[in-house]
Amino acid sequence: LDGQHVLAVEGLYGREIGESHPLYRDYRDAIRRREEDRALSVLRSIVRINPDDPNARSELERLSAKFLRESLGKVATFFEKNREEEAVELMNRMERFGANDLADEPRWDDALARRVAWLRSKAGQQVTTLVADAAEARAGGHWEACAASLGRVRSLERDHQLTLSDGVSAEVVELEAWAGELAAVAEAEATLRATIEGLNEEWAILQQEAARGSSPAILIVRLSSWLERATPQAERLPEGILREGRALRQNTRARLNRRYMVMTTSWVASLLLIIAGVVYWNILKTQEEESRDRFSEASRLIELYDHPAALVALDEFERGGISAADQAARKAQTVPLRQRLTTQNADEQRLRLEALALA
Repeated sequence: LDGQHVLAVEGLYGREIGESHPLYRDYRDAIRRREEDRALSVLRSIVRINPDDPNARSELERLSAKFLRESLGKVATFFEKNREEEAVELMNRMERFGANDLADEPRWDDALARRVAWLRSKAGQQVTTLVADAAEARAGGHWEACAASLGRVRSLERDHQLTLSDGVSAEVVELEAWAGELAAVAEAEATLRATIEGLNEEWAILQQEAARGSSPAILIVRLSSWLERATPQAERLPEGILREGRALRQNTRARLNRRYMVMTTSWVASLLLIIAGVVYWNILKTQEEESRDRFSEASRLIELYDHPAALVALDEFERGGISAADQAARKAQTVPLRQRLTTQNADEQRLRLEALALA
């Protein structure tokens, strides 16, 4: 690229970014240094920012086509000189810059086929090394490393469509079986360790809740569930922990029974008090009614001049008061009758004296 190309870059400045933007400075610097890969990368960024700039897009297409034409010849040369790694690296760069334009190009199709063959051959070599590493890991008892190597073997086999030989395939299957068995054992042990840790943590929480006086009913349910899960793991749990769990459940049940008994006793006592109150109230009401009947009876007896019986009826009426205030009110109520009774007694006595005097 000469100075004319540098001058042509002046037409690339779009409306989204100006010429002071760092991308343009980087692109101009790459052009001057003849770093085509870098120039193409920067130019692609400029086109993404200014997609409506026809000059930038045209320059990108021109540089990409030039890069692909020149690189295609280099790729063929690299393969002829058995420099496959460099050829593959260059092809990867070409694909980043639009190698789709090389479709149906015989030289590009040949390069693709050679790349596939070389990558497959390289993958086959890697498989051999990985299988050897897996066997060595098995000899050392390291199933994790063995499984990791076998996983890479299967990935290479799938990605590069490899066909393993019968011997290698049988060895891989045997190693997978060995690693899989140990992996299952390790997974079971890990699960068991997690279960034991969970049981220990749950036991600590249950002890704290018991100390705080949590709901006995809920605590009993949780303790029963914990004991059911912990009993099969008795040998792996701390010594005596199951005995402590059962004792705690028993104590919690006793506490719950005591609470129920207190509640039941309280309910029965309250019910008995209510019944006694109702009975006592009925008795008082009956006595009150009877005593009021005695008041009426006293009035009738006074009319009949049965003074002794009337006094007894008045006394019973006064004693029938429920409270001191009621008794006082009753005494006040009987005052007129007592006065009437006294008057009758006096009249009766006077009449008797007059009768004696006449006799």
